[in-house]
Amino acid sequence: MNNTKPCLSPIKIIIQKNNQEISLRQLLAENKCIVQGDQVIAFQITVPADITCALADDLVGACAQDIKIILQQNSVVKYTLRHPGFVSGSTCQKNLTFIFAGQHAQAFINGLYHGKADKKLKLNITQDHQASHTSSACLIKSVLEDLSSLKCACLIKVGKECAGVVAEQKSKTLMLGQNVRAVVIPQLEIESYDSQCRHGATMSSISEQDIFYLQSRGLDQIKAKQLLLDAFLK
Repeated sequence: MNNTKPCLSPIKIIIQKNNQEISLRQLLAENKCIVQGDQVIAFQITVPADITCALADDLVGACAQDIKIILQQNSVVKYTLRHPGFVSGSTCQKNLTFIFAGQHAQAFINGLYHGKADKKLKLNITQDHQASHTSSACLIKSVLEDLSSLKCACLIKVGKECAGVVAEQKSKTLMLGQNVRAVVIPQLEIESYDSQCRHGATMSSISEQDIFYLQSRGLDQIKAKQLLLDAFLK
């Protein structure tokens, strides 16, 4: 049951400048929006034709977030999602939808999440290809420790009339401990035969051999573990 309150109407934004780098916090500030408690943050960001931009998703908190990005012809979006952590016991739900409305639009989605204590992240990502010759690539890397959890549902959609679509989604999760929980649900809804789409998910842990090797090179156990975590999240 979703108890969040959608008290903010969608913030509709059109990216104006080419090669612009901007964070979602900046967009909130520019639109004079203040988020309190369990409010829902809703964005609708349009990237016009021939525009390239980099969007940094730095919204971290217990609120729900509904973000829709519409890509027009020849537009390119580089989207970075980072969740280094938020207050203990909090849950963040984030819905990301990328709509490829114009031909030759491209999106590159990279997400990093480090769950500690009892943090919980619910992440839904949709790559909705509605135009031909569009492409998308999504990679989510997660590290889970203590009692943290991740639920990640990724969906690739390709319309019946779309040709030449290339799309992929990957999820890599590093499980540290017996009490962490990860649920990863990759999904494909492909109606076009002229498309190349794939998905994959892996879950692993740090091996004792890796720790031993780094310790033999002079690192203590804590530094060795941190080095392996940093390497995984890069």
